[in-house]
Amino acid sequence: MGGILARLVSFGALVLVRLAHWVGAEPLEEEALVWEAPPSVCPGPLEVRERLVRLLGDDVALVRAEARVSKQSARWQVDLRLRWQGHEDVRTLEADRCDTLANAAVLLVASAADPLGALPHVSSEPPQREQGAFVPPPPSNGVPVLDPGREAPEPAIVPAPVDDPPTPRPRDRGPTFGWWGLLDLGSLPRLGAGLSASVAWRWPRARLLAEGSYLPAQRVTSAAPHARQGHVQIGAARLGACARVWIRAVELPLCAGVEAGGTHATGFGVRADLEALDPWVATFAQGGVAIPLMENLALVGRLEAVVPLMYSQYVFGEERLYQARPVVVRGGVGLEFRWGPRKSGRPENPGGG
Repeated sequence: MGGILARLVSFGALVLVRLAHWVGAEPLEEEALVWEAPPSVCPGPLEVRERLVRLLGDDVALVRAEARVSKQSARWQVDLRLRWQGHEDVRTLEADRCDTLANAAVLLVASAADPLGALPHVSSEPPQREQGAFVPPPPSNGVPVLDPGREAPEPAIVPAPVDDPPTPRPRDRGPTFGWWGLLDLGSLPRLGAGLSASVAWRWPRARLLAEGSYLPAQRVTSAAPHARQGHVQIGAARLGACARVWIRAVELPLCAGVEAGGTHATGFGVRADLEALDPWVATFAQGGVAIPLMENLALVGRLEAVVPLMYSQYVFGEERLYQARPVVVRGGVGLEFRWGPRKSGRPENPGGG
């Protein structure tokens, strides 16, 4: 019985000693650098810590860092979080080799802990920088990281980059064919609709055009007793020149020219078989827009003012049946087919010429 009691007392004393030692022991030291990386191709945590201790010695406890390494495409990347003397910083480093990232991370941690004290531990020979590696400067807490025993090197003169000569842009030029639907107010007795077709040759800043248009017949009637009704229609051809203004790939042509043709009237007066063919001459000024839709096709629109210079009045007795207005307003929408050099089917703003 006495032996059992002695063993219990000894075991209790041992437990008390262990507990007292555990209560009074110092807390485990936090790692200065937590290194997480693939072990097969990267240095391990112990090796990285040994490199850090060789740089800082006892000062390794002044900084805490966490480094996580991952493979991004063909390069290695480390996300590094630093905490030192109340400061915190986050860095991302890239290199072709994981070992290069380990050395860079160790140098950043050491520089944060002791910027001036870490340099004497570094070899006087500068390390060979791996081609393609990018190591940003270490975090600074107000103290420049310089070796007081070494003069600062003179800044290297970097030649200014030479821009590659610009590639000549395609010049928008060549033949064009278009057709239009027209609205006319003033050439005929009432608002009329017609058709027009055009051919043109274009250069980057100008174009020449030839166009033919037709406004179908409209009915006119005399108010005199027993008067018969008649019809009047207009056909004309025009020549013009345009200046091409650009907003990116959209063209805003500004055109002017002259048109000539005739008005054909039938059935005026009491006799329905009367006919008249009279000349029509006018000038025009036009503004438009051309929006490319596909490789050889553009949507076009225009608005113009036409001033008749030579035209006829149609009367029955003392009654005026029809006369063109002093200024005719026309508008149109259509499609334009283009041939010649372009860039992806879209005309280029010619810029300087």
